[in-house]
Amino acid sequence: MEAQALRGRAISGDGFRQAVATRRWRESQARVVLAELEASGLGVLDFCRRYGLDHQRIGFWQRRLGRVGDGGRSEFLVPVKVVGSRPVGDDEAIEIVVRGERSIRVRPGFDGDALRRILEVLEC
Repeated sequence: MEAQALRGRAISGDGFRQAVATRRWRESQARVVLAELEASGLGVLDFCRRYGLDHQRIGFWQRRLGRVGDGGRSEFLVPVKVVGSRPVGDDEAIEIVVRGERSIRVRPGFDGDALRRILEVLEC
């Protein structure tokens, strides 16, 4: 239980407390803190004051992870670079390279929900 919303207030888990006490966050720790921020219902400055965090650190991770609030729901935006100048045909696969590290090839008729789950597992 990393962060749970309860009447607009967050319940902090061990992962959150460890991240707050850590000088440099790994991506997984930043995700826990951002989830806690979101669950708290507080603005960034109030949240940072409450937990003794630097608002610039929160801002850095929000930008790095592309986190955008959307009515309480978070989305992660990823920069996209289109390679090639021709449209893909109905029978051709689409290749997605994530952060230059991972490559995902999607064939025609792919299951969008399955792709979403794969991207979540890969933390894309």
